[in-house]
Amino acid sequence: MLAVHSYGFAARITRGPEASRLYLQCPLTDTADQWPDERVWDELGTRFGEPVAPGPITSKQVVPLRGVVFSPVRHGRLFLLGDAAHLISPMGAEGMSLALHDARRPRCG
Repeated sequence: MLAVHSYGFAARITRGPEASRLYLQCPLTDTADQWPDERVWDELGTRFGEPVAPGPITSKQVVPLRGVVFSPVRHGRLFLLGDAAHLISPMGAEGMSLALHDARRPRCG
């Protein structure tokens, strides 16, 4: 489950029948201590637009993620697509999606 909300990105990625990995975009100045479990569950519900059943949270981290888009993405007949054109954290899992988007709508430059 993924959401893009005015408050930021949120994701709940199933890691098996009993576990999920949760992601919430927050300011880099925040610390894990500022995100008690209740706040995490409330924020996920807000960003997904529906209540999220709470469960035990075993680990919390604030991880700086980055995204870089190279420009130009074309040199003559060579086009950069997906991971070659966009440096996204592996947690974003966007390489294939970006490659398909790029192939459908190549940018000149």
